[in-house]
Formats: sequence, C-alpha cells, structure tokens
Amino acid sequence: MAYDIQWLPPLIVPNVKHMSQLDAFFEKIFIKEFEEKEIIYLDYPVVINKPGDPNYSKKVLDHLTTRDNNRSESRGLDLERAKRLLWCPAVISHPNDPNVLNFDYRESDGIIRTYLYLKPFVLDYLVILEKDEQSHEAFIVSSYYIDKEYKKHSYIDKSKKAI
Repeated sequence: MAYDIQWLPPLIVPNVKHMSQLDAFFEKIFIKEFEEKEIIYLDYPVVINKPGDPNYSKKVLDHLTTRDNNRSESRGLDLERAKRLLWCPAVISHPNDPNVLNFDYRESDGIIRTYLYLKPFVLDYLVILEKDEQSHEAFIVSSYYIDKEYKKHSYIDKSKKAI
C-alpha cells in the first residue's frame, strides 16, 4: 500500500516466530508508543491510564488490535487493525492535516465524540476520542481500519451532522 503522507508510519510487520506471540508483540509496541510517550490531540493530552479504571490501558490496546468475534462473545486479534497500531497516535497528532477529516459528533446517548477519519475511501482509518472539558484531557475510545463500505458511508454521514 503506497501513500504519500510524510507523518504516517509504515504498517507494522510482526516479527514473531509463532502466532501465539502476536499479542505480546503488539503490547510491547503499545507500551512504548502510547504509555511511554506523550500524545496530544490539539491541546488535549491523550490519557492512556484513566483515573478510576485500572484496566483502561488494556481496554484501549484491545480496541486497537482486536475485533468483536461474531462466533463468540470475546474479541479476537484483527491483524489489519494491529498492523496500523502506530497510525493511531500519528493521526491524533495531525488532526488539522488535509488528509484527516476531523469532526465532533453528538451520539444518541448525548456523549460528544471526536472522529478523526484518515483519507476516507482511500486509507479508511478511523480514530475515535472523547474529550473531558473539565480535566482538559482526551481518551481513546477506539481506532480501526474500516473494511465495510456501508461503515465508510456512515462516518461520512456523521461528519455532515458534526457539531
């Protein structure tokens, strides 16, 4: 896949001897690139260890590397998501780049989420954040490669209803 975005890291090529090592491989990258480095969305620090939720960091990693499994209630590794793990902080750090469709949307439950859609219909990568105006922090809700055509259109529709 060729793309012309200078700040976007290449896809991760897993360097493991056995598939059973993939979770640990991606967790090591997550710790180094998310927990040990500062990520800023505009002027909001992105918090990976949410106060009051000791499992928040693990939940974020799961949302960035796994996908709901239709055959069971658990999530399973999604290699297409996981290979793009480094895209998440890069997109968050470049919200005003012309390749990023950046908008806030009020969900049906009243929560306002920030959507960062990287090159719609080309790279189709989405980051979803929630901002806490009181603490002036942002939290990663999820991030993934959009592989279903109807979902691509639904996010474009949401952007037209941005607040």
